[in-house]
Amino acid sequence: MSGTHEVIDKLPQKYATRLGRRFKHGGQLSQGEWQKVAIARALVRHARVTILDEPTSWMDPESEYRFFQYFHEMEKGKTAIMISHRLNTVAWPT
Repeated sequence: MSGTHEVIDKLPQKYATRLGRRFKHGGQLSQGEWQKVAIARALVRHARVTILDEPTSWMDPESEYRFFQYFHEMEKGKTAIMISHRLNTVAWPT
C-alpha cells in the first residue's frame, strides 16, 4: 500500500508489535515510517473523500513514487485533496 508492510515486517513481533516509547519494548519508527503507517490507516478505510496534508514529506524518493502509483490507482473515481508545498507532489500526472 504505502510501503507499510515492509516497515512492519522488520519489527520484532511484526503486526503484534506495539509502537512508541510508552510501551515496554515498543517498536520505534522513523518519521517516514510513521508517515507510511498513518497513510495506510487513512487509505484502508476506502472513504469517498481523502484529504492528505504533506503525505510524502518524510518519504524517500522511491517510497514517494510507489505511494503515488498506488494512490492514483486506488483513488480513481473518488475525491482526493492533496496539500503540499512541493510542486512535484501536487503536479503528479493522473
